[in-house]
Amino acid sequence: MADQGLVNYPYSTREVVNIVKHLQKYPESDLEDAIFNVFDFDRYSPEVIDTLGQVLLKHGFTEKNLFTAEYLATKRAKEYGFTEKNLFTAEYLATKRAKEYLQVTIESKSG
Repeated sequence: MADQGLVNYPYSTREVVNIVKHLQKYPESDLEDAIFNVFDFDRYSPEVIDTLGQVLLKHGFTEKNLFTAEYLATKRAKEYGFTEKNLFTAEYLATKRAKEYLQVTIESKSG
């Protein structure tokens, strides 16, 4: 899929092993979160997320919404405290951008 330009990173068995290792180390962890961590390169591209979701569903994942762009957007919005009613309001988008900006602009100075 990477050679066809469908994903940014050439995923392999190594990523599946990393998911299993993560779940063994953190058994209370959410499967979706473990998968999101492994597929982090592509998690912000709705088209790629949908492609990865289709592949996972094809190979036995039964979660209906696993790895769809809509599911990811809803999950992220809820992490910021928004409900189904106000997921994509101007306030939500401004808050999201502000938090992302703050995360990017933190500087480290050594003594």
